[in-house]
Amino acid sequence: QECFVAMLRGALSAFQEDERKQWREDALRELAAPERHQAISVSAWPSLCELLGGLPDGVTPTDIQEMAWQQSFGDDFRRLPADKKLQRYAKLATQLAAIGIRVDLARARELTEDVCLLDLPARERRKTLVELLGAVAVKDRLQLIEEQVQRLWSEGREKQSFDL
Repeated sequence: QECFVAMLRGALSAFQEDERKQWREDALRELAAPERHQAISVSAWPSLCELLGGLPDGVTPTDIQEMAWQQSFGDDFRRLPADKKLQRYAKLATQLAAIGIRVDLARARELTEDVCLLDLPARERRKTLVELLGAVAVKDRLQLIEEQVQRLWSEGREKQSFDL
């Protein structure tokens, strides 16, 4: 999909400014249809938004977040192990953060707990947590980190054993 967006960008460079503007408006109108924007991989949205200048009318950041959720945890992915689903969602969420679409605090809290409970090597949990927390608003990120530290202390872990 990145290759396709790069091809579109190249083709648009041959147009005059008013033709590019018209093409973008037409593309945004076409993508507003649910059957079209829901068929696009979430990972393509940051490049599309850059190319088109934003999201199509009627497509909200919440819609894109829900598509990320479905493309990570939906029926098509039910056979994937939980760690792979969480890692996929964290990666998609990080990509969406680049266009200002953030994971809400409640969902981030739930996912952070899930990641901490995974039976994975510490470096893999850490990588997934870093991606996930990078997709959360800064004030929410700080709150989540504080909550996890408090949880670990309440479980009696020493500061030196924080091997997330």
